[in-house]
Amino acid sequence: MPTQSFNPLLSIVIPAYNPREHVRIIIETLAAQYAQNSIEAIIVDDGSEPAINFDFKQLPSTIHFDILRLPQNTGRAGALNAGINKSSGQFITFLDVDCIPEPHFLINVIKHIKKEIPLFFGHIRFCSTDSYFDDYCNNIQRHRYLDINNWEMRLTSANVTVRRDLIESINGFNRHYQHYGFEDRDLFIRLKEAFPNLHPEYLMSCCVKHVDTLCIEDIVKKFWLSGRYTADIFRKDHPQEYRQMPQHYFDAQYHLFYRFFPPFILHGFASSGHFIFNRLFFIGRRLGWRWLSDITLKFLSGLAFLRGTLNQSNCA
Repeated sequence: MPTQSFNPLLSIVIPAYNPREHVRIIIETLAAQYAQNSIEAIIVDDGSEPAINFDFKQLPSTIHFDILRLPQNTGRAGALNAGINKSSGQFITFLDVDCIPEPHFLINVIKHIKKEIPLFFGHIRFCSTDSYFDDYCNNIQRHRYLDINNWEMRLTSANVTVRRDLIESINGFNRHYQHYGFEDRDLFIRLKEAFPNLHPEYLMSCCVKHVDTLCIEDIVKKFWLSGRYTADIFRKDHPQEYRQMPQHYFDAQYHLFYRFFPPFILHGFASSGHFIFNRLFFIGRRLGWRWLSDITLKFLSGLAFLRGTLNQSNCA
């Protein structure tokens, strides 16, 4: 249950694990935005070492800031649930720590809250120091919001605002997602099942800048983590939705194709495929052939997911 002694209109929940510079930037950015209504912002320190600290007294802000320190790393779902329990707002905005609000972000969020929109997604604009990955991710984001009718399968919780009673009615995020991947879609699928008449909006005016610089190693690692740790949970809980996702084609524990090959063959295929497509990816970037880089990036992601699912039996 919420522990705050006041009743703000909006609670902003920001999970964070070690990125201190991002924490500083997002706090200072929010503090600089005029907030006429009662707003709280909760930074959930998910077991960072050393602990995240910030002197809020130096901020000339009407926003009530707080840091919730978790004793150990619980994963994104657990951190978000801790933030929900700590918060008191009638609405909750979930923000990733590397998603820095644009000017007038708070004003626009409050404006749409007052229109009594129970669920709305804000835009995410990728603007790091790598123009290739920015263009690649911005194109993915464009396809996501153009397919708003399939919001539960397309969008993420990196910048989303939801009425508290909706999120509490489904008990928040699934705590079993302790590693990267699928926790967003699990939440949205359960929301849609609980509220079939829920029609969220996608709002360009509630925009954030994704400032973290992406690299091929980070993307591959995320797909490997989701394949190893969270794909099995999502597959069992949402089998119909899982079949709609491209990941299922690379799931060694699910797709019948992989039953014809012993694990050592599949491991070798995934490793050699990673080597080949990794070289092709950088060749495409060097020559400016975006089509080649885009295709090989998708295969690299899929092969990383395959390697992760091959290791599921080794999970604790």
